[in-house]
Amino acid sequence: MQFILHIPWWGAALATFVGIALWVSANRRQDKTLMRVSLAIVGVSLLLGVLGFLFPTDQQKMERRTKQMVKAVDKQDWNTLGSLLDDETALSRSSQPITAGRDQVVGMIRSAYARYGVKSVWTMSTQSIQTQTLITVTIEVVSTQDMTSGQPVTSSWQLDYEQFGDGWTLQKITLIHVGGDTGDSFDPFGH
Repeated sequence: MQFILHIPWWGAALATFVGIALWVSANRRQDKTLMRVSLAIVGVSLLLGVLGFLFPTDQQKMERRTKQMVKAVDKQDWNTLGSLLDDETALSRSSQPITAGRDQVVGMIRSAYARYGVKSVWTMSTQSIQTQTLITVTIEVVSTQDMTSGQPVTSSWQLDYEQFGDGWTLQKITLIHVGGDTGDSFDPFGH
């Protein structure tokens, strides 16, 4: 059931469009059977879209939480960023930890924001996978900063959420790459 509800909005929109196109074609040919099938496609895709919106899966919730973190960094809203992290959240590069703890992670990100003169940060794409009690969200972020004369730079991050009871805890944020450099060869946190 969770897989069905995790259909992206554009998937439901595409299925609705296909259903409408089939209905138009069937209507021109006066094919009643195809008209009923196309209406069923439209109905099911709209229903799945509404259900997915009203009852997001845990995976969708973690994707949304990850995007909220990016927005908080963009707005320099460090209190909101802190509220989206957990007490034991760790920040690391691909092969080594950098720091752990909500306040330390926020401090490290805040310091890097100021050091590089970041002007804006936005989400380019997200992907997530869930394996039982672990949700891994991979996010591509674009930022502009003084250090690159306003030229956009992409970076890739991996966020690991673990389920404890009914809730999800952000265990680790890992820098995968910045521009053409891997997270291990470039350290934006000066660590």
